[in-house]
Amino acid sequence: MVVDGYSVQDMASPIIGYSLFYHGDNGPLVIADASVNPMRKDAVTAVSKLVAASLDSIANPDGSKMYFLGIHDLDSVRFLKIMVRAASTPMGPDYAIRYAVSRR
Repeated sequence: MVVDGYSVQDMASPIIGYSLFYHGDNGPLVIADASVNPMRKDAVTAVSKLVAASLDSIANPDGSKMYFLGIHDLDSVRFLKIMVRAASTPMGPDYAIRYAVSRR
């Protein structure tokens, strides 16, 4: 798995970082996380609304929770899952909007 990521230099931005995870045949082909800026109340409110509108959720081994927003067919072989990962940190809630492309 290869991980790539960078932070957004503008702390006024609603998204403060991006991470890309490349998997192989046994997992998603790629996962892209957009980290929500916890200092931006409007961004936290918007992601909280996404969590409230989720279709389902599951607890992760690390104590975070994954909220499923939708699944979209990209083509006959791949599909896209859109999720919100919610976790707690000593500094408060931590949210990431996650896009995952997988094979059928």
